[in-house]
Amino acid sequence: MMRFIFDIKYSLVLSSSILLTACSASNFDILGTPKSSDYLTDKNGNKVFDCRGRAFFKNSTHARIFWSDNNLPKGTTEFTCVDGKAYLKGKEPK
Repeated sequence: MMRFIFDIKYSLVLSSSILLTACSASNFDILGTPKSSDYLTDKNGNKVFDCRGRAFFKNSTHARIFWSDNNLPKGTTEFTCVDGKAYLKGKEPK
């Protein structure tokens, strides 16, 4: 009988600690998950992705290099990818 009570207490403590850990992880953002407001968005509020599918962060080096490498004006969010290269809408090769 004592073993049964010990098992129940152990289970309760374990369950409680798991639940508390889950709550604190979401409140303190231990993993450093980016917020949606950290991403560069287009005029419709959608995240902007490069031609490889990687999202741009606001004021990131990655975005500046992308614009420079593809001869796009800084801040361009409306572009079309063709064979891994970005072009302004309407300027892509046929």
